Amino acid sequence: MDLTTVVHALTEGKPLPEHTLKEVCRKFSEVLAEEGNVVHIEGPIHIVGDVHGQFYDVLKIFKLGTTASS
Repeated sequence: MDLTTVVHALTEGKPLPEHTLKEVCRKFSEVLAEEGNVVHIEGPIHIVGDVHGQFYDVLKIFKLGTTASS
């Protein structure tokens, strides 16, 4: 797989063949797995976006999170 060809095809809006896309995903996964900022955690987990300082929303999220896993 030639990365330059892949990037060129994508910048021209051309779809990638399935086998190429799978290879890109596999390589990307390998790179991410080697990064120091990847954390392996066990579930279940709740992911919450930015609450913009809304204190009562944060309290509600904490309450929902504790009751959901009980």
